[in-house]
Amino acid sequence: MNNNAKLIAMSLALLSASTAFGQKIQRMEDDPLLLSYFGNQWAEYEKKEIDNNLFKVSNHYFRDTVSVEEMKEAFYKYKDVKKDDRPSPYDGFEVFVPILNRSDKYAVISSPLEARPSKSKKQKKEVKENKNREVLMLRKPRWYMGFVVSADARLRVYDDGKMTSEAPHADYPDFFSYASYNPFIQLDGSHNWAEKIGYGTKLMAAFHSLTSTSNADNGYDRKERVFSVLLYTKDAGVSYTLELLEPQVADPKTRMLFSDLKRFVERIPSKTYAPLFTSDKRLMTGRYYQVTANEQGWQIKDYMNITPPEVLESGTVNNLFIINGQVLDKEPDNFSSSYGWAVYFSKHQQSMRAMKWVYPNQVEEKQAYENKYGVKIKGTITDCTTVPDTLCDAYIEQHPDLKQTYRHVEGIVLDLDGKPLYEAIVHAKGQRSKCTVTDSTGHFSFWLPRTYTKLEAYYDEYGFMGTLKSTDTPITDSPIIIQMRKK
Repeated sequence: MNNNAKLIAMSLALLSASTAFGQKIQRMEDDPLLLSYFGNQWAEYEKKEIDNNLFKVSNHYFRDTVSVEEMKEAFYKYKDVKKDDRPSPYDGFEVFVPILNRSDKYAVISSPLEARPSKSKKQKKEVKENKNREVLMLRKPRWYMGFVVSADARLRVYDDGKMTSEAPHADYPDFFSYASYNPFIQLDGSHNWAEKIGYGTKLMAAFHSLTSTSNADNGYDRKERVFSVLLYTKDAGVSYTLELLEPQVADPKTRMLFSDLKRFVERIPSKTYAPLFTSDKRLMTGRYYQVTANEQGWQIKDYMNITPPEVLESGTVNNLFIINGQVLDKEPDNFSSSYGWAVYFSKHQQSMRAMKWVYPNQVEEKQAYENKYGVKIKGTITDCTTVPDTLCDAYIEQHPDLKQTYRHVEGIVLDLDGKPLYEAIVHAKGQRSKCTVTDSTGHFSFWLPRTYTKLEAYYDEYGFMGTLKSTDTPITDSPIIIQMRKK
């Protein structure tokens, strides 16, 4: 069962079918058992997360809701605040750390019983000594556009210093986060609710990529668009809707993309998103998203997991990248992964020979690099040494004797829709070091020893949905067509 089928089945459980969506389903695998599985997931979410999400407590202690206008004002005021300038979400609150789980941390936002009239002198004394009280806490709160919020609020009752009861509580901020955590999909391994949001937005973008037709040839240019939106709860028959925050003056294609995403959001079932609890005992029903749309699909990120770029002092760089003694002007795309290295070096007809990292805590070695290159380095140094790519056409032309033991291999790599795939890695089966990368037309061309008989290909983060791969493609003397599949 491939991941496309899993995503589609889940989408069927969530969304009503449209014509465009139905056309996509006809081209992909459909499994009724999987559909039933995700239907059960939704039922579990309703029972475990929605019913347990402190709604009774919310009605009693979180009586007010942060208004849409207040959320919009907060975005324009706080969106560019740097991480170091943000106050700790625990400032001003008593902090509770469980003995058996020191990685957990709670901000105690109120002890309601202490504010109530006591019926006896004995109870007053116990409350004063913090031995008999109700405690309302936010688990692992986060700073969020000026608000301090958590998806996990806890109400506990203590008697004589011992916890006697605890109200049911939720662990997930929304259904997408809940579904992406399940090991069946294997998108998440974290128990931090804020990190789960990141995986949930990735899954949400994958759903929309399946249903959207906005990237088709519709007369607009094909440049990437990035915009910010506010998703919030809406009445009058629509569970959720979007408002465009940035750019405030959008071009026609950005407005079209925004409208396309808005239609998707307004079809999401009610109760998909749980409220966030604020430190001033209100409910926040909105989410701030940064959306990227390009030829490969959609990416959605919650601003909770976005840090504005740091402004460095003159003569200071964040990270330094050096190849064969030359400093690069900027970090290559995806250079933190082996996939990114392969793409970069193949494009430059080079093969990596050695790679060295110097970290900030390696003070003496870091100082030596700063003195050598005349720059202050705040982060990590990556120092690479390469050799010429012996598989590229240019090298073989310079060494024609190699043609006796090597043969020319070329072809094209196609994505799921049969379109040429740019920057896919093609390599000899079992030998990723013997590789090349496709150009903008999906074409690849390189030389391999005649002992190799099969090719493999892969592509990371296709459409922000995961990895595409192809294995066991026979090598032939004629041009090869590689059709990619979901890994």
